[in-house]
Amino acid sequence: MAEKLVIYLQIDKSASLIDWGGAPQDYGLTELKIGKPVIEQVSFLEGMLTAPHIQVLPFVCVGKKACVEIHIVPVDNDIYVLMFDVTHEHEQQQKMQQQGNDLSILTYRQSQLLERLNSAIFQRKK
Repeated sequence: MAEKLVIYLQIDKSASLIDWGGAPQDYGLTELKIGKPVIEQVSFLEGMLTAPHIQVLPFVCVGKKACVEIHIVPVDNDIYVLMFDVTHEHEQQQKMQQQGNDLSILTYRQSQLLERLNSAIFQRKK
């Protein structure tokens, strides 16, 4: 997973940004400022920083067509937010979902055609 880490944020207990690293601009986070409240800078973290345990948020879409998996890790008096690029995985999941939807539609249409065919055959036999 270390190869996919694109951003880390270090946040203190008062929810102010202490440090950050990576390429946040690639994910729509262009205004990160140390010492400022992180919620004002990364709005999707609102309400997520108070849990005393690790939280994982899969497939959070940020920026333009980018998706990250977010790990919120409380350590001592700080909170680390690690963001891993999962854009490719998200795209693959969407393609698989669309294929499943297409298959369901085709199956439904096929069953409708078979019903009409059976009905037509039954009507001829009368």
